[in-house]
Amino acid sequence: MKTTFKCGFALVLTCLALAVPAARADEWARFNGKWTTNKTNEDGRTYTQVIEIDKGKFKFRLLSSSGDLRLYAEGDVKLEKHGPFNALKFHNIKGGESPDYLDPVDDDRVVIYQLGYNTLTIAENFDRERDAAPSADKYTKSK
Repeated sequence: MKTTFKCGFALVLTCLALAVPAARADEWARFNGKWTTNKTNEDGRTYTQVIEIDKGKFKFRLLSSSGDLRLYAEGDVKLEKHGPFNALKFHNIKGGESPDYLDPVDDDRVVIYQLGYNTLTIAENFDRERDAAPSADKYTKSK
């Protein structure tokens, strides 16, 4: 009886271990692409944030209302679980005014997310006190 239980338990653990990477791969496939949101700053000016995710890498662009690049960042991104919350950890970040002029950023960013059909809702600046206030933004996936 104990041997049957141990074999059954080992089989369940093996199945779970194989299913988790497959679930992560499916989730990554849903993340890959370009995500865009429009925001308004404290002065009432609109701007656009674009996040491109591909195979654990990201590129971030902040564009003025006229489409001029104001900020660029790139680095690695990974999926994490924080209690009941799904999170994205942005790390190994380099940033600057353009992709040609990047400096290492000594700061990881952890954001809580909810992934919907062609939408990605991100709650940011909750991981620690920052200059910018915490916010939640809904990004739409570009085709």
